[in-house]
Amino acid sequence: MAVEVYIPTGADFEGRPLEGARVLTLYDAESDSPTGSMTLSNPLEEETEGGPLEVLGHRDGKLWRILVTSICVRRKSAVGMEFDVRGAIERQEAVSDAE
Repeated sequence: MAVEVYIPTGADFEGRPLEGARVLTLYDAESDSPTGSMTLSNPLEEETEGGPLEVLGHRDGKLWRILVTSICVRRKSAVGMEFDVRGAIERQEAVSDAE
């Protein structure tokens, strides 16, 4: 299983900010059935479907812009959520403000 972990500096779902986003994890992002999880203080409700989920986050010392076009939340907990990816996952290296 391929795992990608990002430390968000910002996240939003359908244009609304997701408060307290701490970690975004994508599992098997290049497969036919990728999944993900996000640790955050106010997760979406179970069975929430929609998108996009947009995250600006750090991985391997670089800043990335991640766009997941559509998700469906499978599980919600006090510390986050797990979701199925229903659309495409796009990743683009972003230019940080420090550059």
